[in-house]
Amino acid sequence: MSNPLTQMIESYCNQYEELREENLSLDPLAFQRRYGLLVHAPHNWNILETVEQVVNNYAKNLKVVIIFGSTESYRKIYDVLQDRVQYFSWHEIFTGIHVTDVRYIRRAKQLLTEAEVTFFLNPPVLPEVIDQVCGQTRNCLIILSGGGA
Repeated sequence: MSNPLTQMIESYCNQYEELREENLSLDPLAFQRRYGLLVHAPHNWNILETVEQVVNNYAKNLKVVIIFGSTESYRKIYDVLQDRVQYFSWHEIFTGIHVTDVRYIRRAKQLLTEAEVTFFLNPPVLPEVIDQVCGQTRNCLIILSGGGA
């Protein structure tokens, strides 16, 4: 049995295409700001377990990208999902914004553009990073924070 967070995410993903079709006049940034799923999970909801359930059940045949914030987070996520999804750190976007070497941000933008489902786990409180993720994501974006690991 899936937890309430998993059910909510799967429901959002199922309704995403219709929601996007109804709002084609909005650019990706405006759309994600208005309709992207942003959840601050209670401490007793394990967000990594939730992501695993969504990837295994709903998104097993979709291109999934996970944005993480630390090496420790990456290890936890990779131990569970391994090569079934693609990963990058939000630090790559931050670095790409603030240095002249655009390799970091170019790769991140490509992944976000091609992903069918993107999870942004425990995002930083940096509006420029969040705006870049929202503006470059072309499909379903789920921003998860809080919860247990």
